[in-house]
Order: sequence, then C-alpha cells, then structure tokens
Amino acid sequence: MAEATWRDLVSAGPERVSRMMEAMMPTIGRNQMMAYLVMMTARLVELYRVLKPNGSLYLHCDPTASHYLKMVLDALFTPLNFRNQITWKRTSTHSDARRRLANVADVILFYTKGDDFTWNVVAASHEPKYIRTKYRYDDGDGRGPYALDNMTSPNKRPNLTYPWKGYAPPEKGWRYSQETMQQLDSEGRIWYPSDLSKRPRLKRYLNEMPGQVLNTSGPILRPSTRRPANAWATPRRSRCPCWSASSA
Repeated sequence: MAEATWRDLVSAGPERVSRMMEAMMPTIGRNQMMAYLVMMTARLVELYRVLKPNGSLYLHCDPTASHYLKMVLDALFTPLNFRNQITWKRTSTHSDARRRLANVADVILFYTKGDDFTWNVVAASHEPKYIRTKYRYDDGDGRGPYALDNMTSPNKRPNLTYPWKGYAPPEKGWRYSQETMQQLDSEGRIWYPSDLSKRPRLKRYLNEMPGQVLNTSGPILRPSTRRPANAWATPRRSRCPCWSASSA
C-alpha cells in the first residue's frame, strides 16, 4: 500500500512534493518511517487542495518525524507560508527516561495558504500567582479585582498637558484627552490617590483582560477526566502503515 502511494505521489503529485518524495526514498529507506511519511503526505496533499485561500493548517506530530513533515509542508505550502513551530508541552518531566532526556513535548506546525489568512489571537488564563500580585485591588462593587496602570504619556504631548481634578499634569502630559479622561472618570475607571502630589491611575479589570497571549512555547495541557460534551477528543496518533514484504 505504501509503495503504491509513493509511486502515485512521485508520478502524479504536485511537482515539489514529487521531487521531495523521490529524494526521501534513498535517504530514509523502505521502512516504517518512510511508510508513515508517505501516508501523511498523501493526506496533506488533499488537505492543501481543499484548503481555502485564507485558510490555515496546524499539524500535530511528535519530534520523531516533525522535521521530515516540515520538509513536506515546505514543499506544499512553500517556506514563505510557514508561520510557527509550536512546542506543546503535554506533561511534566518524568523519571522513567533512560540514557536520554525525558520526552515531554509534541510539535505543532502552523502554515497558511497565503498572506491573506484569518488570524484569531489565542490567549490563556493568567497564572494564579500573576493574578495575586498584579490584580490586588477590589472596590467591592461587583466588578471584581483590578490592576493599576500608568496614565502618563510615554512621549511629550503639549496638547495633553492639563491639570485634572486638582492633580498636576505629568511632565510629558497625560495618555488621554480630556474627553476620554472624563469618560473614564464617569465609568469609575480612574483610581485617585489621597495625596495630590501623586498621579491618578487607570483601573484595568481582570474580567475585561483577554488573558496571557500564547507564544510558541505552549503550556502543559492535560486531558480532563471529566470532559464536557463539546470538548475536543484527546489527540491520537495514526497507526503507521508498513511496506509490504515484496517491496522491501
């Protein structure tokens, strides 16, 4: 099965993929790794075909074959449409590793079909320690905890240099216009110190913050024993096909 699929990819696949498959065979050999790559390449070619021009692909794999799969995806999508390699830490370090470091992470390869792709910012909840240290204030008005943020302009702004409710303007001016300050004040979003020589500060409420924007070093994600009805299924690795004995 893998031999026939490999021949189809070499003879009738996209040109760059065809050349990649042809080059991989003598390099990797007829073994389970090559069979796996052939199986995945056939599926990735079809996924690329049906993907919309503004679509994205996230491929979850482990480090055993991620470097080979990236070469296949580069051939399909071109290296210019590679966006990220994400390290998904799926468990904590365990002590059963022998003569090598513990394998605790998988890889997610992120590609897009072009530059005009849909992107939604992904954020996770803040760590409890971060919330305790940053969001330390609560007025007891039902709006929840908040952090205090600077309201002074980072650059000199003469047009934003004005006194506000008895507080002298910062040297470089305020961050906001008087109209915006008035709106923030009417919404109860400004904290006023009792000492007029200090600066008012902006209240940033925790429940209005998007959370911690994720980066390419992903958090530990563990499957829950009590999964809600709409939860995603636990990822499963595909079974690797084998080369037939006659093609070995």
